[in-house]
Amino acid sequence: MRNDNQTSEEENSFNAEVYEQDEHGLLTFDGVLQAAIDNPAYAHYPTVLDSARFLYRDNDTRWEFWELYGEFKGDDDPDVSGIQEWKKTIESDHEIDESKYDGLDRTSLDDELIEHETPDVAKPDEEVTWKEVEDIVLLYFNQNTLDAVEALATVPIQLMFDDFTDCPMVIIVGNASSGKTTVLELFKGWDRVYTTHEVTPAAFVTHNADQDNDDLGKMDLLPKITDQVLWVPEMGTWFSGDGIEKYMRTLSGVADGSGYVKSTGAQGSHGYDGEPGEYQFGLMGATTPPSPSAWSEMGNAGARVLMHGMPNTDDDDEVLKQLFGNNGISYAEKKSIVQDKISNWLRTLYHEHDGHIEMNNEDVDGKVAETALKLGEIIAHGRAVSYATENVDGDLEGGSQIEDRKRATQMIRFTARARAAMDGRSSVETRDLQLCARIAFATMPEKRRKIIRLLCNPKNGTKFTTAEVMTALNLGSKHTAKNRMQTVENLGLAVFTPEGQTTRGGSADIVELNDERLMWLFSKDTEESNPGPLSWPFDDQEIGTA
Repeated sequence: MRNDNQTSEEENSFNAEVYEQDEHGLLTFDGVLQAAIDNPAYAHYPTVLDSARFLYRDNDTRWEFWELYGEFKGDDDPDVSGIQEWKKTIESDHEIDESKYDGLDRTSLDDELIEHETPDVAKPDEEVTWKEVEDIVLLYFNQNTLDAVEALATVPIQLMFDDFTDCPMVIIVGNASSGKTTVLELFKGWDRVYTTHEVTPAAFVTHNADQDNDDLGKMDLLPKITDQVLWVPEMGTWFSGDGIEKYMRTLSGVADGSGYVKSTGAQGSHGYDGEPGEYQFGLMGATTPPSPSAWSEMGNAGARVLMHGMPNTDDDDEVLKQLFGNNGISYAEKKSIVQDKISNWLRTLYHEHDGHIEMNNEDVDGKVAETALKLGEIIAHGRAVSYATENVDGDLEGGSQIEDRKRATQMIRFTARARAAMDGRSSVETRDLQLCARIAFATMPEKRRKIIRLLCNPKNGTKFTTAEVMTALNLGSKHTAKNRMQTVENLGLAVFTPEGQTTRGGSADIVELNDERLMWLFSKDTEESNPGPLSWPFDDQEIGTA
């Protein structure tokens, strides 16, 4: 593979002037891409590498670098070899030779690394309402996409609340190729999005032993993303594999918005220690379903993220519409059209409120507060850390660590506020908590989610035998069904009673929801005399969990 030490003959064979350049003489995004199309080897030439580095180091153009990376590693032209090494070369702190480019000096590059002013929000090209966003998303995509867009949109809005100092974090969870990244890409046009395809715990506050004291802070991510939305479409390493504990504890450490400080024997203490909200940022990301160990570490470290599901699209007509419909408009064009609409909507909202949205407080005795509390309870119990193991009889024994529901309830509360602001309202209504209901059931391990949804679905009732659980959850054995039933008891959501129901064949174990208000919560469409505040948020069949 070629690198920065190529021979002068190779560099002389490359004529940068035939490609589009900026005012400094560096190649633009189009210039770099065209050079690689003409000759993939050009991607490794010093001028092209410098140009890509400059795109990467400027937050306004970093997304263009990631577009290049996507083009270079794809199956189509340009077929750039050694793409992972190329990416590492760009991301390294190799200095750009400023003497080769007009008006580019070391000071300006250092300023790019150290001075991190929050980007201005442009005036919208057109004023856009949330209803228009809904319509355009449904025109070019589907309801699943709209649901995920709705969840992610609450992140930049919460950063406009002066009375909210934590870091709002929403992660889209789905299988490979379910459309997670597509949803995130719809927000890349927002002025205050800081894009990076991957991020490690060490990136927030760098503290390498071989760094000079003068270099500490130059590459720190935390000050760069303050008051912005950190955009990370690939967070699989955060929620599976090695190092989960470090990932989760770092996320918990930065989540209160007051900074993050590291200490080592080699460098002492380095970082940022501010008032609540001084280092606030938002996070929108995507991942495949977290591993059991990730859920356990989130519970131990203090979970600070909310999740929203992205189910696979099983409808053939939907897939055909997305890929081949809309009068020949390409998939990329559809994303671009929706991206522009979302960006203009966020700009409209921002300038309507001068960047500071004020919301009315909720009535402490009202249905909004009660609903938020119960949804927070579902999250707190659903993602609790369980220490139960099977004994010699195959029954679960052991306790669980259940977080205080206040934090989860607070996260739900401000998510609902953001949803109300999306519609232009300054007061939260129970309908704003429909989104929060989807989030509540997504913010827990998948195996637990199915039986908790079964118990909370008002179409089903609250009491089930082992055989009914086995059938409803499509499990392979009664033993597995019994394990699930005992799990929800261990989490404090249900009561498991051995041989609690008489049947024609003798007796059957049963599991019963221990707080029927968790089912009543979703009875808006099923209860006539005293309906709950919410509709059931999924398309489950009777006794189903699809």
